Amino acid sequence: MFDLTQHLEQLNFPSGFSGEIVFEFTLNKGRVGRVVLDEKASTLKDAVVVEKIKRSLLLWRVHPSTTGKVILTLHLHV
Repeated sequence: MFDLTQHLEQLNFPSGFSGEIVFEFTLNKGRVGRVVLDEKASTLKDAVVVEKIKRSLLLWRVHPSTTGKVILTLHLHV
């Protein structure tokens, strides 16, 4: 599965959350490495939501030749 949008759309969140969550992570040979929340840049810091997205990112698979650092900003309005 390569499409991150489709991957994250499978997550279900309780209603009443809105804001931005910013994550930094690495990609190495198609796998997601350590996922870190950028607390300064994030306005939504609910631990349940953050952990759910972190776990999902760690399961995401990209093309095996993909490597590098990613800064991902998610705008949530649930």
